[in-house]
Amino acid sequence: MNRDLVTALIGITLAVGYHIVASNIASGLLADEVGPDGLPRIYAWMLGGLSTLLGVRALLQQRTQPTGDEGEEGRAAWRALGLLLIACAYVAAVPVLGYTLTIAVIIAVAALYQGGRLSWSLALTSVLGAAALWYVFVYLLHIAQPEGMLPDLIERLRA
Repeated sequence: MNRDLVTALIGITLAVGYHIVASNIASGLLADEVGPDGLPRIYAWMLGGLSTLLGVRALLQQRTQPTGDEGEEGRAAWRALGLLLIACAYVAAVPVLGYTLTIAVIIAVAALYQGGRLSWSLALTSVLGAAALWYVFVYLLHIAQPEGMLPDLIERLRA
């Protein structure tokens, strides 16, 4: 079984679980026609659909191509694990640093991890990427993001 097929199966499993959790989000009196579970359910369907496409592609390639180098698949698995650890660091850091700062740092760290070079363009990309994501979620979609404890800590240090 190749790594794309395994990734597809994991993605489908996560999509099903995410859809179940999203379907259990309670709807309040102020909910619109989409409801609070609308966007998470769309994400679940997108993840499931893309994972299914990846699985079909992996099965078709498996029939037409001989098996690849096992060492290459092992390196790719380790790189994927590294990206998973970066995502876990995001989850741990966002309550402390806040959404915008954490996203900027994660963009830079992920780019460096994938072979990018530390430069002004990477810093600019990180800052603009974080600002764009904040704009989309907070301003356009009105989805509040965590501010973190950093603003409170800075305020306490000033006093």
